[in-house]
Amino acid sequence: MKFIFGFFGFYREGYKYSYNFDIKHTSYKKYIYSPRTINEDTEQLCNMKHMLHKFGKETNITLYDYDKQKHLDKCHLYNSDKFINPWYQQGYRIFSFFHHIQQVLKLVQQDKYDPEDVIVLSRIDVGLTITNGPEIIKLLQTNDVIVTSMGEHSVEDKVFIFKYKNIDTFIKLYEDYGEYIQKFKTNESDKPVSTRPEDIFFYHFIRNHLKVTSGPISCVFNHVCSKYCGHHKENTNT
Repeated sequence: MKFIFGFFGFYREGYKYSYNFDIKHTSYKKYIYSPRTINEDTEQLCNMKHMLHKFGKETNITLYDYDKQKHLDKCHLYNSDKFINPWYQQGYRIFSFFHHIQQVLKLVQQDKYDPEDVIVLSRIDVGLTITNGPEIIKLLQTNDVIVTSMGEHSVEDKVFIFKYKNIDTFIKLYEDYGEYIQKFKTNESDKPVSTRPEDIFFYHFIRNHLKVTSGPISCVFNHVCSKYCGHHKENTNT
């Protein structure tokens, strides 16, 4: 059994954090899909030297030119409001989030893996620690997705662990999100409790018959403020 690591999203201050895994007697490979700029409100570029030092020279790294308009156009097919939920989140940024997940997993698919191999999917701007590899493997015998924490209808949306056989469920979330927005707006009986990512992930897993649990994972995350952050409320930039 192999472990596969997929890191995605804006790098922000990811270089400040470490990642630590207690995964013995197994091998693992790492993939990164991230914009060239460290954040969407700056022209500062990712430092490839730092990335290679942190993740290793053997890591499959794809840095690309971020296209905000692509996600705006996608979002406007389903929602034209300034904010997509009461947390002052912009819909295009959520589509961007799911796009990064889709693309890093497509990098993974370029190589051959066994259906039972384990994928650790993580935002790149967090410090990640997996304290018990054997426990992860044990949990995946009776569960499909492991997260850091979860609520009644939501999961924390920074780290996900699942078997390769379920990779397509994560890849198609980018396309399915539009349908979920429509379900919520038209108040269908089968709908997510909100359009924020934490609730969407939970709904997506249940809808695709995946059993979710929390496990021995911890992540360190310090919010990097920008003009797009929802805590600005009505003044949040779009």
